[in-house]
Amino acid sequence: VYGKNGGSQHLKIFGCLAYLYVHKEERTKIDLYKTLYIMVGYDSTFKTYLFYNFTKQKILITKDVKFNELEMAFAKYSSLPILLIKIISFFLRHNNDAKEPI
Repeated sequence: VYGKNGGSQHLKIFGCLAYLYVHKEERTKIDLYKTLYIMVGYDSTFKTYLFYNFTKQKILITKDVKFNELEMAFAKYSSLPILLIKIISFFLRHNNDAKEPI
């Protein structure tokens, strides 16, 4: 926003792990109350974050998250560029599905 001093507290490390809370109504007894996602970007429209879940292969938009910026999702793999390209292309294909944040 022009003329305003923006804060940096919302900036997070791209590719870091994040844990999203799963509401009681949305999980079964054996489901975990937190789900592991990877931070893949920002949504400036809603001032939220974009996350990717490899298990479900879906992008999620939310701001209710606990970041682990000390642990990167692909730190052990040499195929990081290929995986990031897949994530970004997946998001671009499915961007129209994400109308509003959770």
